[in-house]
Amino acid sequence: MGTLWLLMFLTPASCLLDTTQAGDIAGPEPPIRNLRMDAARSYLTWDVSAPSSTIYCVTDSDHIQEAQDGTYCRYETLSLCTVTNYTVTVDQPPFATWILFPEPDENPGTAPANLDCWVHDVDFMSCQWAVGRTAPGDVQYRLYWKDAREYRECGHYQTDSRGRHVGCRFSGISKYPRSFVVMVNGTSALSAISCSDCFADLYEIERLSPPNITAKCNKTSSLMEWRMFSHFNKNFKYQLQVNKSSGGSFNETIPTNHFLLPNPGNYEVKIRVKDNRNFYNSWSPWGAPQSFQCDPDEERPSRILQTSLLAAAGTLAIALLGLFLCKRFSLMQRLFPPVPRVKATVCDHVPNGEMLALEAAGDDCPVAQVQDLEEP
Repeated sequence: MGTLWLLMFLTPASCLLDTTQAGDIAGPEPPIRNLRMDAARSYLTWDVSAPSSTIYCVTDSDHIQEAQDGTYCRYETLSLCTVTNYTVTVDQPPFATWILFPEPDENPGTAPANLDCWVHDVDFMSCQWAVGRTAPGDVQYRLYWKDAREYRECGHYQTDSRGRHVGCRFSGISKYPRSFVVMVNGTSALSAISCSDCFADLYEIERLSPPNITAKCNKTSSLMEWRMFSHFNKNFKYQLQVNKSSGGSFNETIPTNHFLLPNPGNYEVKIRVKDNRNFYNSWSPWGAPQSFQCDPDEERPSRILQTSLLAAAGTLAIALLGLFLCKRFSLMQRLFPPVPRVKATVCDHVPNGEMLALEAAGDDCPVAQVQDLEEP
């Protein structure tokens, strides 16, 4: 590979010509002619005029692959909007030629700007873009994604205040191929509209969501657990931020989906996640704080409340029982009335003369001398 790069720098500038120009140069016929891009098959292909050594395809001077059968290079993804330099080099005899694909656009400012896509919430992908700086007022954009078979248009657009499409949302992303091209083109009655596209690798563009924590705890320990979901990333590490009510606070980074916290008391915890092998994936945002109460002393008010409720229930039961007995006793009295009692006053020790005098005066017998007699 080092030899290839050396040849690239040492090759005379006259060799770095389009094949359409190379035929006009006096001298031996170039080993490669008629360099062209077959966009339908994503093939960079050419005609070979003479046997040659190893042939390489170089894309924008940073991606190199060896030609297949010495006659073509195949690309998994091919941009139809971004102008790219495709160069073909030959070791022996030293030779290179190139083309631009697609051809430079006359209205690049009409293309959607800042196209960006990301996977989120496990099974969704969203894309956003801005209206091109020189796009006419009636422009309308549409987004398509393309895999090896076909283009498919987005079905859920977001619009700006003027009704122009500036975003799109896909669901069921797990059913999509892992990598594809996203392209946004546009239409206008006033001018031609350029397109924008980007390569989407779902593994690289996923923005992970922090998991939800559950905990089983008592006075001595708290076992926290969680489950992480992703269709594309599998190797995770987590960071916990723990704040105890007693005043202790710390961060802990772990590779597992559980953590044992000793002497927890009452505490609050937040979590975030990162794929351990994905260079492109940064830490997720912190999840919402979750609170756990693990101190038995905190249960004392609950026990007092339970005792009070039981006492009140007992008092109510006794009152209801008393009311029932009273009603029952009243019913018995109505069914079986008591024997009538007759009161008679007798003055046992009052002589007849005095009795007559008392009656004449209208006086009653002394209280101490009154007796109750039952009627025979």
